[in-house]
Amino acid sequence: MAKKAGRKRLGRPKTTGKGHLIGLRCHKPFLAAVDEWREEQDEKPSRPAAIVRLAELGLKAENPPAKIQEKDPKSLADSYRPMESDDGD
Repeated sequence: MAKKAGRKRLGRPKTTGKGHLIGLRCHKPFLAAVDEWREEQDEKPSRPAAIVRLAELGLKAENPPAKIQEKDPKSLADSYRPMESDDGD
């Protein structure tokens, strides 16, 4: 039996490729800051998309700090701990 031209494929659509899954626990102050930023955007991104966009903006900043010199007591980064991975990454 011949396949019909233009027939839709079943299953999930192809994505941009496999990325690495990052498990991250976030506390309320961090999520509140992310949600506040999301609300200010024209197209409200999902939380994961917002975190990726904020990281990209930080990495593209003109004068990003090469190292964190001192712990900022107000830093949201200190309010969570990344999950340990089994694969050594």
